[in-house]
Parts: sequence; structure tokens; C-alpha cells
Amino acid sequence: MASNYTTNYGLCQWEPGDKFLREEFNQNNEKLDEALGETAEIARRCDRALPLLSYDLNNLMLQRYYEGKYMGWKKGMLFDSFGDMSGIAEKSEGLLWTSGMLQVETQGLGNQDARWQDATLEVSTSQTRDNRWAAVGNGTLKAVTVYAQCVKSDKSTVTTGTAKLEILLDGQVLASSPVVTVSGSFAGTRFPITCDVSVNHTYIMRYTAVTTGSSVAEGYHQLRATWGSRDFFAYGLECTPRPSRDAWMHTPLYDLKSDYDRVLAWVRHRYGAAPKLLWRRGQEEDWQAMVQGESRPITSVTGTTGLTETAFSLDGTGGPGASLRIELTGNAQVMEYGVVVL
Repeated sequence: MASNYTTNYGLCQWEPGDKFLREEFNQNNEKLDEALGETAEIARRCDRALPLLSYDLNNLMLQRYYEGKYMGWKKGMLFDSFGDMSGIAEKSEGLLWTSGMLQVETQGLGNQDARWQDATLEVSTSQTRDNRWAAVGNGTLKAVTVYAQCVKSDKSTVTTGTAKLEILLDGQVLASSPVVTVSGSFAGTRFPITCDVSVNHTYIMRYTAVTTGSSVAEGYHQLRATWGSRDFFAYGLECTPRPSRDAWMHTPLYDLKSDYDRVLAWVRHRYGAAPKLLWRRGQEEDWQAMVQGESRPITSVTGTTGLTETAFSLDGTGGPGASLRIELTGNAQVMEYGVVVL
């Protein structure tokens, strides 16, 4: 029989001179089977608990984020409520971001009438006036109408002059109109100009006073100010809409831990079908579709009702860096998401 036993489980250990007994082997097997069974049960409990704890952690982090509290650098989770666009590394033209929400830009940008007031802005000869203009949809710009008139140096005698219009993005000129004649009485001067514009981009609309007729050196262009602002001139748009049926975005490459083997995600959305989630390990890896799980009605952390929460998961070994891609179709809207790697 055995003369020694292991410390933790009391398993038999035989010295060279010990005799072997069948009963001792059976005792060892019974103890091993019991220990392995207990370990398997603990693993099953952890497997059930981890998704629940991960879900609670995601909600807690979102709550603290909404409260404006610093979260620190996170190595095992991602989340975003789209308060800004910092979590969007790249997106399709059809994705419309508004504070707190993503959606497909299904309408496109059409014609827009100007709203102007009696106040005017003055532009001297050879000077420019810039408008900042945020596109609220996708479209192809055909022409811009500016409500301007030319006056002589006394600022009251109406004359004629010429001007041109440019559209700029990030300091680069995208399109220029021909030089056109500007008459009096603010009747509206049409500047033909062709340019594709995209939602969530802010453009510069630049009016350049080329000349003012007989008073080249001393004349002025007077531009109607926009309604509610004396800093920008009023304009109307002729634009052909370019609506979209679907859209996508993906996050930057985040430096998550690389030894994970499961990814859990939750997305809160409304209207239309649930979004599709894809996961990428590293910059060069292909996108992998996450498996869609259960959906349930929910209220957001900020109290928004009428939302649906859909769960997603993906099994597989991790790698250096990771990013998430969200794909939407139709009129679907996404409010927030959370991802935990295990």
C-alpha cells in the first residue's frame, strides 16, 4: 500500500518498495472525479455570471460617462453614446450623426429657401465674406442664390457690380462659380456652382466682391444677414438629394488586452431592423460578423423610452488591438453600445 499522500487531495503516492492495491487506485479516481466535478460546476457558474456582470459593468460605465466622470483608460471594454464623433474613425457617406444618435441619411439634401432679415453685411471691393455651412443631408449642389446689392461709396446709391462664390472644405476649394453680375434691391443673385456635399461636414461658402461698377475702389456689396444672425449672409440652395438606404461606421483601433477569447456586446436602438455588428482583431484582420442574440425593450441610461436592446457575441482568440463596426439599414437609429471582452 502507498506510504505517501498528496497535500491537497490525499492521493496515494507509492515509494519503490510499496505494494500496489486496487482499492487505492479506485480511491484516487473517486477523489479526482469529485474534484473535477466541483471545478466544472464552478466554471459553469462563472460562465453564467460573467455575461451578467459584464452587462452590469457596461451600464455602470455608461451611467458614469453621462454624469461626466472620468473613466480612465479601459483595457477590456468599449462603449459610446455618440455625444460627439470622437468614437467614429470612419463612416460611409450615408451615415448621419446627431448628438446622441446614429441613423441612415434617408432624405438627402434638397432645395432650401433663405431666411433673411433687414440687417446687412458689407463687403468692400476685392474682399471676401465667409459663411460656415453645415450640410444636413447628402446632395449635389447646383446653384446658390445670395441676396445682395451693390452700392457706391456713399452706401446709398445703388449700382451694379460682379462677384463670385466658392465652396470650401478643410481649406480646399471644391467648386467655384463664374463671375456674375450683382444688381440692386436685394432681388437675389444666382451663382451656378456644382458640388457634391455630404452630411456631417461643415463647408465654407465664400462670397468675393470682384468689382462695384463705376466705383471700383470705394464701392460696397451689401448682403442680407441670415435670420437670427448678423454674422452670416442669407442664401438659398438648389440641390439634388442623394438619399441612402444603408450606412456604416467603425471605431478607431483600441488597445484592448490581447488574451481574450470571447466578445459580448449590447446595442440600444429603435425603429427598423436591429443593426449588424462586426468585430476586427488588429488593423489587418478581416471583419467578423458577431452573432445576434436576444432583443428586449429597454429604457436608456438617460431615460429615453421606446428603445430595443439587442445582444451580440463572438467567440475566438483575441489579438493586438480591436475595433467595432456598426451597419444600419432603413430608418434604424442607434443610441448607444457597450462591448466587453472576456
